[in-house]
Formats: sequence, C-alpha cells, structure tokens
Amino acid sequence: MKKILFCWIFFIAITGCATINQRGFDVNTGIHTITMTKFDKLGYDIGGYNIDGYDIFGYDRLGFNKEGYDNKDFRKDGFNKEGYDRKGFNSNGIDKDGYNSDGLDKSGYDRNGYDKNGYNKLGFNKNGWDASSKNKDTGSLFDKNGYDINGFNMAGYDRDGYDKKGYDNEGYDKAKFDKDGINKLTRTVFDRYGYDREGFNSQGIHRDTGTKFDKRGYNVLKEKGFSIFLSKGKSPYTFDIGSIKVDGQPFAMYESVMVSKGRHIIEAQSNNYNGYHTAINIKNHSQAVDIDSDVTIEISDFGIMRKW
Repeated sequence: MKKILFCWIFFIAITGCATINQRGFDVNTGIHTITMTKFDKLGYDIGGYNIDGYDIFGYDRLGFNKEGYDNKDFRKDGFNKEGYDRKGFNSNGIDKDGYNSDGLDKSGYDRNGYDKNGYNKLGFNKNGWDASSKNKDTGSLFDKNGYDINGFNMAGYDRDGYDKKGYDNEGYDKAKFDKDGINKLTRTVFDRYGYDREGFNSQGIHRDTGTKFDKRGYNVLKEKGFSIFLSKGKSPYTFDIGSIKVDGQPFAMYESVMVSKGRHIIEAQSNNYNGYHTAINIKNHSQAVDIDSDVTIEISDFGIMRKW
C-alpha cells in the first residue's frame, strides 16, 4: 500500500496538474501515464498513430495506407486500382463503358446511339427526322400522319388545327380572337369574361396580375412599367428593384413616380442604386407620410406616372 501511495505521489510530482484524456495521455505533453512515453501499450501516440505514422486501421495522417490508397481505394493522384478517378474516368477521360465526360463514345455517339447533334448512325433523330427534314418512315417531308418536322400538314395547320401564326382555318386563335382582336363569340374586342386578346379588361387591369401591367411589364398601351404593392405602415418603404425586369433586363427606375391613393396624388421619391435596394419615401407635398391603407405603386418608364 505504501509503495502504491509513493508511486502516485511521485507521478503527481512529475506531472503536476496535468490534463489526462480518456486514453491516458497528458494532453499538454503527449506523454502516456502508464508507459511514460509518447506511445501507449499498443504502440499508438496521442493522435492514434504508431511509430511508423499509421493508425489502428493502417492509414496515415493524410488518410492513405502503406500501399498508397485511401479507404475508398483511391491513390494520392486521384485514381483507384483500376485506373479511374472519383468521377469514373481514366487518365484519358474515358469511363468504364467507353464514354467521355460529354457522354460520347470514340465514334461520337451517346449511350442511346445519338451524336452531339441528336442524330443516330443512320442519320435520324429520336423523332425519326434527318438533317434535311425528311421522315424515316416515309422518306418525304411529311410523316405517315401527314405532318412535317415542325408539326404542320401540307395545308399549313398543326394537329390542333392552327397555322404558324396561331389561327385556325376560320381565322381565330385558341382564345377565339381574330387578327384584328375581335372575339368570335362576342363580336367585340373583349371575350365573354371581359378581357381582350392581351388579357386586359376595359379598365386596363390585366387578368393574370390584377394590375395595369402584364407579366412582361407592359400596360394596355404597350408601355413598359411595373407595379409594387405596399402594405400600410411607416415611410420609407424598401424593396429590391433588382428583382424587377422588363424583357429580361433590369428595369431602370426614374427619380420620381406618382402613387394614386384615393382622390389624392402622392409623390414617391426614390433613390436608385444601380438596380439594388431602393428606398421609397411616400410624400404628400413636401412631408413624408405614413400610408394608412394598402397601396399599389405603379411605375412606368416614361417618367411621371400618368393618372389612369
């Protein structure tokens, strides 16, 4: 008992206030409490590696074994024992099936037998048409049902009965409007629901957006613009103008627009920061005001908003 106590006192005197981990290593010095060396009884250091630098599973600190492979059987150069990288390609960029990164074999055809232009070895695409628009089954410009590569018959109508401009043999489109915008059923410029060919009603409100602008940003007069809905609250109001695009391009907003609120016209001053967040200050004359009800700002690219 005295011998054990002496050893324990001696150990404390040597180690001081050491912090020992679960494996018996001093985390400050890396010395093991039993072997008094940098290795435990099994021969592994505080990091779990033996004197040769390998862990219990046989991998070094970089994750490779003595043969130079990781636990997925890939070498340091990124290739496995079969010579393929992690994406499945060899040093020449070819996979096990003989296809390159574009999915084409040495002859230039994909797994379905089509080249980069979509034609097979016989020269036909998946729909049975060759590069000269001839059909595989008929050898002519029309398939066995009488339609060409674009889906039109000899008379110029598609399978639904509409020509390339979208009109049937009576001159009406799918919405039953003719080329002059007259509806077949109502004989006016509006359909039975009250919308014209472009989707606007007699007040200029669009069917899909509920505003004076369609999804592309045009009003009934085909002028570019957009609407911003603001809930009631305090001025200023911030929105991301960068998300608003017309014809695929960011919309450049003017310095002032007009907001219609009841019988009053309220000026909305803006600060345009190259299409990023823009602060809107709702003003009545020269004083910034809060809006006590929901309001829609309708902005158009001809400067001052006209009162609709």
